[in-house]
Amino acid sequence: MSDTSNISCIRFILELFRVCFVSVEFLVALLIIALGVLEPSFTVFVGEHLRAQEEIMKNLPVILTLLCADSIRLAWKLTTPKSDSNRELFDWPDYWKLSLRRNVTIVLCVLCAGVSIILWIFGKQLSDFWLGSVATWAIASSLTTWIFALFAAFKLREIMED
Repeated sequence: MSDTSNISCIRFILELFRVCFVSVEFLVALLIIALGVLEPSFTVFVGEHLRAQEEIMKNLPVILTLLCADSIRLAWKLTTPKSDSNRELFDWPDYWKLSLRRNVTIVLCVLCAGVSIILWIFGKQLSDFWLGSVATWAIASSLTTWIFALFAAFKLREIMED
C-alpha cells in the first residue's frame, strides 16, 4: 500500500469512529443505558406497559420500519444528485464524509427496525426490564436518526438554494 492509501484508510477509520461515537445517536444510547442502571424502575415500567398493550407491540415494528424507510429516503435524498443545482455538493472534497454518514444512518435505521421485529417475536420471553430498555433504545434511536436526517435535508436545501 502506498502512503496516500494508508492515510486515506486512517482518515476513513477516524471519521467512522467520529460518526459512530461522537453523535447524538450514541449519546441517546448512553442515556438509555444510564437510565437502566440508575433508574431501572423506569425501564421496567415501560416494559410492563408495552407487554400490557398488545397493539403497541404489534405496531412497533411497523412504526419503526416506516421511520427507517423515511430516514433512508431522506439520507438518499441528501447524497443523490437530482440536477446540476446540487452538483457542487458532489464535487466537494469532503463529500465522502457525508456519504459515510448516510451509510451509518442506514445501518442504524435497519438495526432499530430489526430490533423492533425481534422484540415483537421474542418480547414475551424477555423480562420487563430488557423489553423496556431495548424498546426505549430502538424507539429513541429511530426518532433521533429520523429527526436529524430531516434537519440535514432542510439544511442542505437551504445551503444549495443560496
